[in-house]
Amino acid sequence: MSRSEQPVEQLASFASAYVRFAAEEPALFDITFHAGLDKSRYTELASAGDELAGLLLPAARRSTPDPDDAFDLLLRVAVTAHGLAVFLRQGLFGVGSGALTETEERAARTARDIARRQATLTS
Repeated sequence: MSRSEQPVEQLASFASAYVRFAAEEPALFDITFHAGLDKSRYTELASAGDELAGLLLPAARRSTPDPDDAFDLLLRVAVTAHGLAVFLRQGLFGVGSGALTETEERAARTARDIARRQATLTS
């Protein structure tokens, strides 16, 4: 996650890192999200997800005071990053390091936009 103290930048960094993870660790990404694993039977996966949410929810909460809105903000950022990662893996943005870099940047830009729009709504 970003070393920035700004919550918008932390969420943008997460989105970018998510895309990179999917590209650099395709087998782990597929096992985690596409293998149909019952995460209740694999406590390590559930714990990893809880740990990630624990790192990201504070940034979302600093962007919006309502806990439900903060969760929804984090969910929108994560869903966007996931979709972009899947599209990248499917070759929709091209192949190679240039496509990865552009998709990471697209994920970060989109996360910033989502977070800023949420901040505007709650101001």
